[in-house]
Amino acid sequence: MKALPLIHLLRKSLKYKLCALTLVLINLIMLLVGITVTTQERKALLRQMQTRGISITRNLAENTSTFLLNDDDLSLNNLVSYLRNDPVIEYALVVDTRQIIRAHTDINQLKRVYQLPEGLSLEEGEVLRFKLYESSDGRRHYHVMSPILFSNQRLGTVHVGFSQDYITAVVNEARNQILKVTLIMLALGTVGAYGLALLIVKPINQLAADAEILGKGDLDKKIVPITQDEIGRLAETLDITRTKLKAAQETLVIKERLDRELQIAQQIQQALFPKTIPSLPNLEIATLYRAAAEVGGDFYDFFWVNSKELGMVIADVAGKGIPGSLVMTMVKSILRTSATQVSGGELEGVTGPANHPVTIMVKTNRIIYPDMKKGMFITANYGILNTETLTFTFVSAGHNDTLVYNSKTGKLKRYNPKGMALGVDPGPIFEKLIKSFQIQLTPGDLLLQYTDGVNEAMDTQRVLFGNERLYRTLQKYGGKSAAEFLNSLDREIKVFTRGHVQSDDITAIVLKVL
Repeated sequence: MKALPLIHLLRKSLKYKLCALTLVLINLIMLLVGITVTTQERKALLRQMQTRGISITRNLAENTSTFLLNDDDLSLNNLVSYLRNDPVIEYALVVDTRQIIRAHTDINQLKRVYQLPEGLSLEEGEVLRFKLYESSDGRRHYHVMSPILFSNQRLGTVHVGFSQDYITAVVNEARNQILKVTLIMLALGTVGAYGLALLIVKPINQLAADAEILGKGDLDKKIVPITQDEIGRLAETLDITRTKLKAAQETLVIKERLDRELQIAQQIQQALFPKTIPSLPNLEIATLYRAAAEVGGDFYDFFWVNSKELGMVIADVAGKGIPGSLVMTMVKSILRTSATQVSGGELEGVTGPANHPVTIMVKTNRIIYPDMKKGMFITANYGILNTETLTFTFVSAGHNDTLVYNSKTGKLKRYNPKGMALGVDPGPIFEKLIKSFQIQLTPGDLLLQYTDGVNEAMDTQRVLFGNERLYRTLQKYGGKSAAEFLNSLDREIKVFTRGHVQSDDITAIVLKVL
């Protein structure tokens, strides 16, 4: 079945779609304005009528008591008669206690017995009542009544009626005015929308023609934007695409070079990890490393400071690719060389042994700072384990907590001595902040150090693995061997992340005291 002409135009032409959308918006706006204005107008008129009715009724009640007391009907009717020409007031009357009409805007009602509309009454002690009621002819009225009192003695009642027709007429007039304005707005909007659509569609048509030429393989024709708006930027983007397509071969070469750099960075990183893990009779040592999608900056190392002290380092470089790998290489070399130096390692302004963790970190920071690029830094834990006394003295350069869990007592402790990242400060602040801490390990203790790739591993909803989940994992599997614990931790992270590709390396080292 063929579409109607209007529907066909809307489907084929953006110009007509813009016109239609503009007209729909104008209609919606005017409809909302009309509803709001008429509603507020009705409410305002009702409040005005209520206020005015109460005022008129009270004035009549206050001014008619003397006339009723003196049976002065002429004065009563003169007082009421001025309300006859008020278009809002439908009727006004005064009745005595016998319900005899003593004054009325309609003189034909005088001396008759007033029949109060059903549902309307003035309770004993009530001084005013304003109520809506429907008369027998179906019309709705607002009726106000008030007692006429003299020295607390009731002499009669004032009744004033207001027709709702007045409110309806005013609201209808407002609605008609809004309708006229809407029609004018539609006429002006149609012209304006069509003109605006032409201005918008013209550069789009030009852009479509350029894209068609590009699609045919002509990469030499430059695409020149004819506007400075989003469509102009789209034309610029299309021209950039043309340029990139023309330089496809060069882009391919660059990609191959980047792939080679990535491969080199991976090889450098792998070379940084120790080939073997130290084996001790009273300790188990295990490591975990799982590479991210990109080459990260994590590394760990073990080396003998002397015959009984084992140096341990775990670090995370804020940088990826070859730059990060080069910084890793530099930091590892400086740390290892400084820590294993037999003599001559004293530093100016630093007290304590030359191979103390604080001294080693200060020396490393002083050496690497001048070569660090802006925005690059290293967080690290470096410690020395005395394999005989089982004391672990370490420093933290802005790194994660060191966790110790004892499977015998079930207690989990967190340690993180003061310190800031390497490569951020040339020396004074770094050296003032960095402090060491000593942990006495006992049988059953499991010591865990890790990089932020562990606690910041994310699932598909970008929810972090988090510290609390890490603590629970440590308490759950801390009684196992070092290798079994890291296997369990890795498995927990994989289950949590549900295969989501990680942007940071996952690295950890564990000491387990037997």
